[in-house]
Amino acid sequence: MTGSVQVFEIFWEPTGSTVDPSYHDLLTRYFTDVGTSPLYQNNTQYTDSTGNAPQSSALAATWVDTTTPYPANPMLDSDIQSEVQNAVAMNGWAPSIDNIFFVYLASSEVLCFDAAHTACSGPNGQFCAYHSSFTLAGGNDPFIYSAMPYDGDTLNGCYALNTSPNNDPAADAEISTTSHEQMEAATDPVPPSGWVGVNGVSDEIGDKCAYQYLQINDDGSNVNWNGNPYIVQSEWDNNVTGCALAGP
Repeated sequence: MTGSVQVFEIFWEPTGSTVDPSYHDLLTRYFTDVGTSPLYQNNTQYTDSTGNAPQSSALAATWVDTTTPYPANPMLDSDIQSEVQNAVAMNGWAPSIDNIFFVYLASSEVLCFDAAHTACSGPNGQFCAYHSSFTLAGGNDPFIYSAMPYDGDTLNGCYALNTSPNNDPAADAEISTTSHEQMEAATDPVPPSGWVGVNGVSDEIGDKCAYQYLQINDDGSNVNWNGNPYIVQSEWDNNVTGCALAGP
């Protein structure tokens, strides 16, 4: 995703669903800070076939959807794709190789890859989040999106830290997972056609450094951007052949 990427937040929270009180604000603050951060600059080494690379990101819009009910629990990836299309239609947004849609679910909602429920999120699940893309029939531009279950329900598996730099473990965990998916999407927006390792789509730049926080400060953060503390996952840096929080 070259140049400046536009980020669209979708908080899918039907009536009766819950998230932590500071959840929206902290995730939104993260997206306003990360786009020019040293972590995002690590992406500049991952060029496309013409030599262009990701340079920055910016928060384009935020939408809280309280009216669209969840179709089921657990829901499927097809439901996430439908919500992305719903958000685009409701808000006048558009798909693009330079736009990414983050769909955040509320507490207690489980997401599965398949109807047989063999790979799901949740306390006994197999994943914390993922990014992917789809293109509508007859369309040219991909919908690039990231599916983000509520990490507050799975802190042991999706965070595994006993500190919280913003005094909100659910939000700090979600920011950590978001950083992983955002950097992977920037460098492999239509998996696995971008930058992956020898193991393919499960070997993107975030997968190589999953849950590697490197140094952790006394306040529980490992980076500070614009005076705001965060705990984020490191990303693979080819320049040092290892994981980094700033690069290349």
